[in-house]
Amino acid sequence: MSVLGFYFEAHQPRRLKKHPLPADPFDDALNKEILNKVANKCYLPANAMFARLIQEHENFKICFSVTGTLMEQALMFNRKLVDSFAMLGQLARETGRVEFLGETYYHSLTGLFKDGNKEEFKEQIKKHREMMEKYIGVTPKSFRNTELLYNNSIAGVAAEMGHTSIICEKRDDMIAGKSPNAVFKDKHGAITVIPRNYDLSDELAFRFTHRHFTADTFADWVARIDGEVVMIGMDYEAIGEHQWEDTGIFGFWEHLPRALDERPNIVMKNPTEIGYELKDAQRVSIDNLATSSWADEGRNTNPWLGNRGQQRLFEMYQEMETRIRMKDDEELLDTWRHLGTSDNFYYMCTTRHGADGGVHEYFSHFDDVTESIVAYTTALTQLGTRRAKKAKQVSKSAKRYRRPRVLLVTPEITELASGFGNLSNVVSAKGGGLADISSALIDEMMKMGLDVHVAIPKYERQIREYSQISQRELDRLASIFKGPKRIHLVQDSLFSHIRDVYEKHGANDALHRSIAFQEKVINTVLSEAMPAHGKMLVHCNDWMTGLIPAAARERGFKTMFTIHNIYSEKKTLRELEAMGIDVSRFYNELYLEQHPDSVANPWETIGVDFLLSGIKASHFVNTVSPTFLNEIVNGYFPDIISWQTREEFKAKYFAGAASGILNAPKANAHPAIGKGLFLNYDETTFVEGKKANKMEFQEQMGLKVDENAPLMFWPSRLFSQKGPELLAAIAQPLVDVYTEDNLQIAVVANGDYGWERIYGQIACASNGRIAYSNFDANLSELGKAAADFILMPSLYEPCGLPQMEGMRYGTLPIVRATGGLKDTVEHFDPEKDTGNGFVFNDYVSDAFWWACSEAMNFYRLPEKARHRTIRRVMREGANTFNLEKTTMQYVRVYEKLLGEKLI
Repeated sequence: MSVLGFYFEAHQPRRLKKHPLPADPFDDALNKEILNKVANKCYLPANAMFARLIQEHENFKICFSVTGTLMEQALMFNRKLVDSFAMLGQLARETGRVEFLGETYYHSLTGLFKDGNKEEFKEQIKKHREMMEKYIGVTPKSFRNTELLYNNSIAGVAAEMGHTSIICEKRDDMIAGKSPNAVFKDKHGAITVIPRNYDLSDELAFRFTHRHFTADTFADWVARIDGEVVMIGMDYEAIGEHQWEDTGIFGFWEHLPRALDERPNIVMKNPTEIGYELKDAQRVSIDNLATSSWADEGRNTNPWLGNRGQQRLFEMYQEMETRIRMKDDEELLDTWRHLGTSDNFYYMCTTRHGADGGVHEYFSHFDDVTESIVAYTTALTQLGTRRAKKAKQVSKSAKRYRRPRVLLVTPEITELASGFGNLSNVVSAKGGGLADISSALIDEMMKMGLDVHVAIPKYERQIREYSQISQRELDRLASIFKGPKRIHLVQDSLFSHIRDVYEKHGANDALHRSIAFQEKVINTVLSEAMPAHGKMLVHCNDWMTGLIPAAARERGFKTMFTIHNIYSEKKTLRELEAMGIDVSRFYNELYLEQHPDSVANPWETIGVDFLLSGIKASHFVNTVSPTFLNEIVNGYFPDIISWQTREEFKAKYFAGAASGILNAPKANAHPAIGKGLFLNYDETTFVEGKKANKMEFQEQMGLKVDENAPLMFWPSRLFSQKGPELLAAIAQPLVDVYTEDNLQIAVVANGDYGWERIYGQIACASNGRIAYSNFDANLSELGKAAADFILMPSLYEPCGLPQMEGMRYGTLPIVRATGGLKDTVEHFDPEKDTGNGFVFNDYVSDAFWWACSEAMNFYRLPEKARHRTIRRVMREGANTFNLEKTTMQYVRVYEKLLGEKLI
């Protein structure tokens, strides 16, 4: 028995003018002419014919793929065509024998973008789906990518977007010894892949005019292919346009349903039916370099990316995406997307000749390849110019509007985004997670168009080591960093030679550095950063900036204070005054340990609490997770959180001036682009990627190299807050119990010397199953990618980033239900396939052991089920915990404090 299916691709690009104009690059006069010609010769009569055949022959089935660019032009130039396809949509709903496929709205090459998350690819699929639902009345269940381009990552996205099957073009080298009609599964078994039968498809699409075969002859050809799926696919224009009506092509299709009915071994099915019924098939891996397509004899990407001109323009096109999106301009974005239509690159093809070359010439409205390249380059350049002009207009408008400024004051930062001047690419002062979220928040606010300034200490040693430049080169950069600036680098000898933001270097400790930093911000930066119109919000972070909100408030600025960790230091009013801070101007806003009237010599004896001063003086305070705020207000951790801190928080909370805003990892904390990895990967390639990184990590850590060994990874500093005693208590017994599984544990961290020494001893005694190393950023990144589980048994955790980063890396977190860990990790339920990690409640080693055992139970699940869950967690982690959502919550608070919209 032969399973037979037909699909037609209906597509018209929005063609460029041969000499594009800046505001009018598309030749819509030509587009209208071509659309109406093809509609009258093909689409309208063929739609009517197939609607009649569906109603007359109960076994006949047909499938269509209609691009958004065609539907757009139909809406502009020929509404009858929209109604005609809508009529087929009605038949699809009524009979189930007409199907419409999903694809990219703009018939684009976005499936080939380097972006590991394929966000634009997904957006165009979603936009196409919405168009189909609105105008055709159907929701596509199967997928046909542009030009039948197919590889592992494309299949992965198609499956993620809810499709049951995808059509591809199968080259002879893809499955050795298998029929060209054999259905297979993608690399991960997530979607059914249906190959197009190119021989029979080409008979109808290109050779019918010359061979004049009948419907009976064609049906006989299909009937001889027994036990296979025969998917016939072609451009819809083959009926009436490529093959004119006088060739007899309409008559052929009129007679074909009857001819098929007369051959009982032929059963017609549409792609979604095939996807549901043929679930068990061989898995086939097609990596990006082996991407297949329908075009030409090579059936690869050469028709679109085969010469240097095409490749360079495709790179330029991708690079423009971020700049276009930053403007939030729908007109620019739509133009950019139309320029990504595959036809534009097809016109530039120089790698095919003979019959293939004739096909290229037929589809192009340009006289030659050079003309098409010049036109495209012109249009792309003009789009960039339009974007730049609009940016200037927005900038001028913003100046007239007197937009408020945000000054973010932070004691540490990982890196700065471009746009901050000459020093933006070299500045770094990282101590922990605060550095990461400060960096990421600034970057996101810049993308949103906010007027952002940042004040940070100039930790010269860190800057030199981060940027790998000499002191002379750093001084040279600083000397040319003149004029208006967004970076306010606070310079002091206390910062010069410190390697760690919080380390103690003789008498130079974090407290003295914090006072030096705050003195410069209060006395200099607040004035330096203030815009001419005077409207500025000051956003401070943690105890090292806790005095600044009081000083800023005294000067009339709105203030926000973010608590990343509950820790504080104190100094007397006199000591602060002696170090250059005129506290007499704002001491009433500070948190004093005692009332001045209750003691003698208050200036010399009363301590100022830095953290509590920040909370008290700020107009709004936030923690970095909602649960941590609730834990503070409701009396958790009385041995850690003082009653004074709790009362100040409660005062803010019940006044509506406190919230929990969950942190999120940086955008570049992703295995597809992360630094330090041995092999980058995404959710479609994570199995191979994690194995390669695991073996490299094992070798670097001195563990036994075994790609199948379950690996648990400790990503946090070795401080008591993080629960190192819980892991120390169970590490050796745990690997002993799971000896048959070859369980391994790795710790890459610095911290308290005592814990560093203990973990070194545990590693030495473990016979290569437990490893310890001092912290190294690249090694830690590699560990996240290599491991199967991340260990975070924290006593308390204001937020935590590693557990969210781990989800992106396919590394499931094992955590205690506290603070941000509770907000982000849900215990895994194997029956429902819900949850994203393993959660325990009590801060005891037995409870931690239980969670680790649950993780090992997961590791012992069948590989298919385990991989399905990991793919889901990777996808959900990236979508749920992202900086755009986090930043928008901060911006809404800014807007509330400032009393006006910022974006």
